[in-house]
Amino acid sequence: MKKSQWLAESAALIEQHFLLESPLLDAVPFGESQEQELLEQLTLHIRSLLDQDMPRLLQALYRIDVAESKVNAILSLAKPELIAPSLAQLIIDREYQKVETRKRYSSH
Repeated sequence: MKKSQWLAESAALIEQHFLLESPLLDAVPFGESQEQELLEQLTLHIRSLLDQDMPRLLQALYRIDVAESKVNAILSLAKPELIAPSLAQLIIDREYQKVETRKRYSSH
C-alpha cells in the first residue's frame, strides 16, 4: 500500500475522532506538501481546542489512544506555541501507526 493512501486513511481517522465536518486534507498532490497540510490543519484545530474546549481535546486524545505520558510531556512544555504542533504530530504518528498495523494484520 502506498504511503499516500495510509496518510489519507490516517487523516480520515483523525477527522472521525475530532468529529470534523470538513476534510483536513484538500486535493493536494502527495508528498511533503500533503503531510505538511495535514499537520498545519490539525495544528489549527488543536490550538482552537486548547483555547476553547480542553475536555474535548483530551477526550479525542483518549479515543485516539495516544500515550498519556507523551501528552503530559507535551502539555508541560515551557513554550506554549509548541504544544499544538507537537500534539498534532503525535496524533498523526499514532493514527499512521494504527493504519499500518491494521494493514499488516488484515492481509494475513
